[in-house]
Amino acid sequence: MNNLKIQEIKGIRHPDLIDKLLDVWNESVRLTHGFLTGLDIESLYPYVKDELLSIQHLIVVLNCNQPIGFMGICRDKIEMPFLSPDYLNRGIGSLLIEIAECRYGVKWVDVNEQNDNAVRFYTHKKFKVYGRDEIDGQGNSLPILHMVKENSITIEIVENNKKDYMDFLMLGDEQEDMIARYLERGKMFVMKMSEQGMPVCVAVVTDEGNNVCELKNIAVKPEYQRKGYGRKMINFICCYYMLDFATLMVGTGDTISNTSFYKSNGFVYSHIVKDFFTNNYDHIIEEDGIVLKDMIYFRKEIGNITKYAN
Repeated sequence: MNNLKIQEIKGIRHPDLIDKLLDVWNESVRLTHGFLTGLDIESLYPYVKDELLSIQHLIVVLNCNQPIGFMGICRDKIEMPFLSPDYLNRGIGSLLIEIAECRYGVKWVDVNEQNDNAVRFYTHKKFKVYGRDEIDGQGNSLPILHMVKENSITIEIVENNKKDYMDFLMLGDEQEDMIARYLERGKMFVMKMSEQGMPVCVAVVTDEGNNVCELKNIAVKPEYQRKGYGRKMINFICCYYMLDFATLMVGTGDTISNTSFYKSNGFVYSHIVKDFFTNNYDHIIEEDGIVLKDMIYFRKEIGNITKYAN
């Protein structure tokens, strides 16, 4: 379990990989789909192989570079998530769903009605049934439940007119020309309440090279602070970037509230940049009654998924 990683297969999907994924599917489906006969499984084999070769996004879980699970994504729908039996109930399936939601904007999934464990799993993940078919995609009498994710919040990527959020960004970094240093080269995420469409949290992340990204700014509107929205944003960012980067860095002022927040979100101390605030800001920066002088950096190893798996 010390060498787990998740990656999207881009480019050519080699026959050797497809064969190994089919082995994973075969082992998993025979354990988890007790309502299927051996003949049912054999008849599904060519359909699964075609899907593995053609699905829009193919996400593979590897242990020591050997496939132990996979998930397909087409547009905003999860297709055929499977794990080897030895890796079930270890949190990997939950992580795959989070990646699907955060990185690919997934909202939909179809589940065999007889697969009680899968129905319970997706219900726990706040998917709800919105439709039912009496037959599956191959015309078999195997009822399919269509499920959709219920979200009270949404997180969007803002690519244009980022400065429209300047007042919001200045809650997290109170000097505009400092924000300008990273705003355009960074990716901006805005969290909104789904019903009202009202922004409650904003964040900016940059690519710093060497497999490192940095959380340059995160701000929650004062009336929504201490309600878990900052934690949700960080979790979203970790899932969004874990296929691309090994480490997420963040720099902050050395106050108890700041350091406690990042430590509680899985960050550990990295290093200090001396006199950062006094050398870069044109006024005194004060938080929690403390005049800030040095920037303290924390890091989180987001590319190592072993810590997510039990």
